[in-house]
Amino acid sequence: MKLTERLGRYGRSLRRVVIVSGAALACASGVVTQAPAAPRGTITVAVHTFAKEILDPSLDSQVGLPYHGGMYDWFIGGTPDGKLSLETGVLESFSPNADASAWTFTLKKGLKWHDGEEITSADIKFTIEYYKRDKSVCTACGSLKANVVGVETVDRYTARIRLKSPDVTIPALFSPMEGDLLILPKHYIERVGPAGFAEKPMGSGPWKLASRQITQYIEYEANTAYWNQDRVPGFAKLRLLLVPENRTRLAMLRRGEVNMIPIEPQDVAALRAGGFRIMGPKYTATTTLLFWKSYDPQVLSHKLEIRKALTLAVDWAGLFKAMYPPEVADPYRGGGTLFGPLNLGYDPDLPRYKYDPEEAKRLLKAGGYNGEEMKFWSFASFENPEQKEVNEIIAGYWRAVGVNVNLLPIDFGSFVPKYVSDPQQFFPPLEVGVMSPVARPSTLGNIRTFMVSHEAGGRIWTYWNTDWLDGVYKEISGIVDDKERERRLRELNNKIYNEYWAVPIALRHFPWATRNIAKWEPVNGSPQVMQFETLQPE
Repeated sequence: MKLTERLGRYGRSLRRVVIVSGAALACASGVVTQAPAAPRGTITVAVHTFAKEILDPSLDSQVGLPYHGGMYDWFIGGTPDGKLSLETGVLESFSPNADASAWTFTLKKGLKWHDGEEITSADIKFTIEYYKRDKSVCTACGSLKANVVGVETVDRYTARIRLKSPDVTIPALFSPMEGDLLILPKHYIERVGPAGFAEKPMGSGPWKLASRQITQYIEYEANTAYWNQDRVPGFAKLRLLLVPENRTRLAMLRRGEVNMIPIEPQDVAALRAGGFRIMGPKYTATTTLLFWKSYDPQVLSHKLEIRKALTLAVDWAGLFKAMYPPEVADPYRGGGTLFGPLNLGYDPDLPRYKYDPEEAKRLLKAGGYNGEEMKFWSFASFENPEQKEVNEIIAGYWRAVGVNVNLLPIDFGSFVPKYVSDPQQFFPPLEVGVMSPVARPSTLGNIRTFMVSHEAGGRIWTYWNTDWLDGVYKEISGIVDDKERERRLRELNNKIYNEYWAVPIALRHFPWATRNIAKWEPVNGSPQVMQFETLQPE
């Protein structure tokens, strides 16, 4: 089955809205359709970060999407249940050649930029080349720079992308599911230049930039002429406020100064009891224990016995029950840590790892552990603000089976250079830490990010046997047939599950507390694609 065939059930809507003097018309079939209600009022959202506070997507990352993403359109959209969709993206179709070393993108006809100019294949070519320029630093820009050979326009609405090596994750990179590659206006950027575009951007999305005050707010107005009338915003204005402190956000929500805030696990019960509606995307990340530099035979976690011992030593079910309300997370099951319920290769028959402290003690001895210090790097990030407290609990379980744990608090920004360095800055006998891989439903995107070596294009590199895995990743990346790729990924899932290469802790959601909001359709699987245009007032 080809990739585009899987999108059939998410195909373009058959609904057509006809507007004449604001009245509804009866079509020949007798079905009456209504013009969408005019947007009204202002939706005010307090968020904890504006990321880099940059409006040019090429100069930011996925974390910046809540700040600027509503101005632009995705090539391929995403459904609320975390699937690729042609309905909410600018592409009419996409297709690979026989081995996924080239991809053809075809636009819907008649789509407009905010200034009324039509979107064409020249914009596709320009956008990809713009993201490939040296200054671009977006999350998916590195993949384009490493693998895209060139882009050619076939006709006014069709472009072809040529790659150095096969890559079936291309659709995911051009969608909200795994990337941050939004289509950009060639004619406008060439006229005003990159600096002018960054200062006063223009896109084709459901929101138009209205005003902003650096470090304070950014405000958008609804694009009532948006090409997808089903997704014209329900509010006339969207106002995002930068409010870093959780307590301040909570107070503003309770006073009615804002309509929405992201919330932390400890606040869920009180907000629920106070009558606030808890909403937000599901399955956005998996909090995961990683064994750093375990591919090095000198590091203790290179041994299966040590990885398994540290896994069995913790009561993961008890920890989950104590720390995660249902609005915040689901218990993890389904195999290795990168294989959540939205992912290819997910196997619901694989249970969570068991708790067996006596077996953990036996395995520590069998693996040659003699009381060496284990460095446990402890930090929290955007996806898991509770992690430092969770790490204290994990460390207590390990100490109970005789592991010499040194829990080392560190800021996440200070930790990143340790794993991006070449060689990585981890050393024997043993170092561990917890990160939160986002869903990336292709699964290959997460394998590339977290498992393969730097030499094979990996970033975080934690798998114990990358000499083998690098080749497997390259092989599966060239399998175009979805069923065969699913089969191979499920095989890989079962293998790495039994190797205890990493430990999944919780399937994290991204909860928000809301007031006066009747409906919201963010994209499950993404903690950054908020789709504020789908918010509807009560």
